[in-house]
Amino acid sequence: MPRIYPYFAVFLFAITLFACSEKQNSPSIGLSIANPMDITTSQDGRYFLLLNANSSVKSPGSILVLDGDKKVYAKDIARLGRRIDTLGSAILVTADRESDSGAKGQVLLYEWSEPNGGVNIAPIKSWSYDEATCAPYHVVTSKDPSYPLFAVSCTNGNLLVGKLNMGALAQSSLQVVRKYPSQLRNAMYIDAKRHLLFAFPTQVGEPSVFDASLPDKEIWNAATQGPVTGEDDIPDAFQQSTRTMRNLQLYGSPYQFVMLDLDIVENAGFSLQTVTTNPALIASELRWVYFNLENEGTPDVHLSKGNKYYHTNFVEARPGFDGDSFYLSHSGTGAVNQSENANNLIEVRLIGNPKATLTNGVYTIPLTRNYLSFTRKYGFQGVQTKSDSYLQGFSLFTLEGQRMAAVNSFRDIVLFNSPSYSITVASLEKETWFAPQTSDSFSHSLFRSAYSPVTQQLAVLSYHSSSVLLLQPNLGQALQTVAEIH
Repeated sequence: MPRIYPYFAVFLFAITLFACSEKQNSPSIGLSIANPMDITTSQDGRYFLLLNANSSVKSPGSILVLDGDKKVYAKDIARLGRRIDTLGSAILVTADRESDSGAKGQVLLYEWSEPNGGVNIAPIKSWSYDEATCAPYHVVTSKDPSYPLFAVSCTNGNLLVGKLNMGALAQSSLQVVRKYPSQLRNAMYIDAKRHLLFAFPTQVGEPSVFDASLPDKEIWNAATQGPVTGEDDIPDAFQQSTRTMRNLQLYGSPYQFVMLDLDIVENAGFSLQTVTTNPALIASELRWVYFNLENEGTPDVHLSKGNKYYHTNFVEARPGFDGDSFYLSHSGTGAVNQSENANNLIEVRLIGNPKATLTNGVYTIPLTRNYLSFTRKYGFQGVQTKSDSYLQGFSLFTLEGQRMAAVNSFRDIVLFNSPSYSITVASLEKETWFAPQTSDSFSHSLFRSAYSPVTQQLAVLSYHSSSVLLLQPNLGQALQTVAEIH
């Protein structure tokens, strides 16, 4: 069995299923921090919402609310929480199953309110799934209340899409809409402008597939059952025979991302589509991710004619600074022939129409390069990232008029021989300015963060020490520690 990230090992090695029943606030946890898994902010950006997994004991997890360095509220919820996201007053949480109790994985919906100047989080609804249907992993919203769709990725490749009823959250819905070949896609982004979902492949254990330069000089001809000269984004190795084409359809590839037209999903009543029921549609939604970044004008890889540089292992996605872009963190071990040009924060920009066209039952799929561009914004092969980098979560914000990123690297001892953790605040406009804070200790095992535009402070999770580091970023200065919260 591959080695697993510590925060994912919680779910695979320690009792890994979520409590089915909603538990009210209990003195067993209270305002303590226990295995923090994710963090976001309230709608106005003032409060941090911290998701505690509490994996080590059979007590509830919680959503802990921080006002700066003050713990102001805690809502006990099912144990083993994975991810949290918000849209307006809605709070969505994914929760792993709990094997010893037989509890299923869950997606939990809560409502945020501030009665009499205080804070309250009320349970609204939950959806439960057996492992074969969906072990819920990540949840993302559109970040736009006028487009209240959200998505949940499953570890087996399935995808859930839901719709929040912002006026009456109890009437919100969530359904399994796709059963893609089994690739976890943790880096997800909903484009509210175009009503699209992008979901990129993620490896949660020890990486076994790496970025690769592969030829794309042939296209599979269904009529002759053989390849012909041409370019279709599919690496030629996947379409050399009827067997390889069938394997691609059934098992997919770690170099494929999802480009899902959410209007098609909603107009079809959020109905389920699979490789069996609608193979042409599924094939049109599974796209290929490739790019060759430049560092000081030099490309990462000198490609042979007809080759493309295919990528895998994207960890996080966030909306960009305008409606035509989003950002991805891309990780790799850094070793030769093991994604040595990875560990970058990348701006992905929509430069064309990504939608496939359907004519007489046949989909025409645009080439990825014709609708997406990829630009390195952080990394720069050793200038900002070092040999012990392994990029994970990140936050985007504006500081003193400059676009900024706070990027976590989490090279944990469960996956690597020696631990290394960091949070780096960097200007996305001036690559020469960045302020790192590094650690090789479990006491500062930093892996995910959130930024408050109200306090202009950064909250960084430390998984192993069950703590939060509150930092103050300032342009041109080292990161200042405001408090360490346990």
